[in-house]
Amino acid sequence: MNPKVKRLITALLIIMLIGTTQPIYSQAMPSDIPAQPILKLPWPRGISSTVTKTTTHDKPAIDFDFKNDVAEDYVLASQDGTIVATGYIDDGYGDYVKIDHGNGYYTLYAHMATGTIRKRSGQVKQGQILGEVGCTGKCDGDHIHFELMYGSTRVWPVFTECNCIPKLKKPYTSENDVYSLIPGDFNRDGRVSILDYVVLFENYGWVGVPGGNPADINLDGSVDIGDYTILFENFGESLYSSSRQSNLDLSSAAVPNPPSNVLFTSEDNRFGTAVQVKLSWDDNSNDEDGFTFTWDIDGYASRSIIQTNNTPPPPPGSELDKGDSASSNNTNSVVAVLPCSEVRSTRSVSASISAFNATGSSSAALGAGTVEIPACPIPGDANGDRKVDGFDYVIWWQNFDKSTSNGSSNGDFNYDGFVDGFDYVIWWLYFGYGTSQSSGFNKGTTMPEVKESVLTLPRTYSTNEADQDYARIFFDPALAFLPPDQTFSLMFDSKSYSLAYAKVEITFDHSLINLTDEIQITNNMGNVIKKTSKDEANSTGKIVIVLGVQADNQPSTGLFEFANLPFGIVTTSPHQSINLSVIDQEVQLINININEVPFTSQSAIINPATYLPTIFR
Repeated sequence: MNPKVKRLITALLIIMLIGTTQPIYSQAMPSDIPAQPILKLPWPRGISSTVTKTTTHDKPAIDFDFKNDVAEDYVLASQDGTIVATGYIDDGYGDYVKIDHGNGYYTLYAHMATGTIRKRSGQVKQGQILGEVGCTGKCDGDHIHFELMYGSTRVWPVFTECNCIPKLKKPYTSENDVYSLIPGDFNRDGRVSILDYVVLFENYGWVGVPGGNPADINLDGSVDIGDYTILFENFGESLYSSSRQSNLDLSSAAVPNPPSNVLFTSEDNRFGTAVQVKLSWDDNSNDEDGFTFTWDIDGYASRSIIQTNNTPPPPPGSELDKGDSASSNNTNSVVAVLPCSEVRSTRSVSASISAFNATGSSSAALGAGTVEIPACPIPGDANGDRKVDGFDYVIWWQNFDKSTSNGSSNGDFNYDGFVDGFDYVIWWLYFGYGTSQSSGFNKGTTMPEVKESVLTLPRTYSTNEADQDYARIFFDPALAFLPPDQTFSLMFDSKSYSLAYAKVEITFDHSLINLTDEIQITNNMGNVIKKTSKDEANSTGKIVIVLGVQADNQPSTGLFEFANLPFGIVTTSPHQSINLSVIDQEVQLINININEVPFTSQSAIINPATYLPTIFR
């Protein structure tokens, strides 16, 4: 065969083959038409469909197959527009909707299920439900018949999901979000269900730009209990018909077995400020899609059931999607965290739990029991006698400067794992509660309010001097010559802070200078928690002074003397420069608001060489 003829025949065969699988634009279209509207596939996001036909009477049109779907699927608008026609054609489109998108373009959606067309006039949004997939009119199985028209001429549509004209026998997955104005419909499937609760759960605790998270329903810049409340109020709302209440697997053939062994257990949290209540049950089945449960705790409304640890509450009285396992007899549970009360009390609890699938719900399993609600802790009460007094101070003092895991029973009143000045100030603030002692600062005879901030105190502060009013620690005199012996005043300028606790460590070269007498405390804080002796200081070169405000004293403010340190020279060697310095990283200053106070320190210089006449150097 002539090579030229052979190449011609091959080219014609390729053109014929392409013509059977890849649609082209209608030759009747003018060349200067405006750009097409941006189209999404006309069914909900995440669902796939295969193209079964790409022409109708040799004109551009596409059929998307839904014959094998077990669920009722929905027909969505591919773009914003205005409905200009709806109706029924027995020997053609069946139930159909036609939408005007402007610039001469129209889309048409045909063969929708009988009686499911939602809107017959007016504006629609991309993703808005038009009806349900069906097979009305001239049809051989459930499908969406889709047409794009420019005027009265049909043209090939291009969809954004593939940026292409759909090809025959190829599957396509939609990215068209259901248009929904129901608050709480995070996943845009047209209903507020357990799936939206999962979105809220996964994002709970988020903080950022208002509206920057899909679960920030109230646009306040955080995902919290306010958003949960809105979701709870709209739980069960749906854009869909009453015949379709949930998006469950419809393949189940029988009602699942009822749950059993419904139990309640409870455990106080380590702060004693709440109790965790756990509702659990055995599912006894492997074909349920989830559970419907209601529970009641005496004295707590459903919305008072709270969760901590940055998780939202379970949806009371709602469907709980278990994420079914292949085996039966699994234990399932939900947890609520209830706040403490003024006195410890016993409350009755009850629950009703049913398993469900697409066929129906099982009979309810019932459970009942009791839960102990803890009495709110009293900050500063180490021995648990509901009083804050000297006994608690002794417990704190015995464990001072130690790590602990036993919380308030060891004097760790803020539960940070360390017994320090924060805990002392908490004790001092609440000293006198439950006793006849009521004098002193901020002492009351009623139950103090337990605030979360008391239990989660910061241990750091900003070092940006522009944002801080720094306290100052220094020595007077700041410059001295020994001999003769000299007494140095350790001075504080607390500025606007009211100091309730102060721990200071000082270092010096004990081979050159020593204390000549015991350290004298001169501040009116009064309670000497720790003070290094003369002998220990002279052997280590380190001084530790820890003072706290006495229970009946006012805190120190402004400029004051903290202690007197008498020093003398111990060397006969030539003059050497010696520093008397504060060890900043060991200092802890705490005010009456239980906040750490920022500070600066300045050393004292003894026998500075640069100040000596040359003859003495």
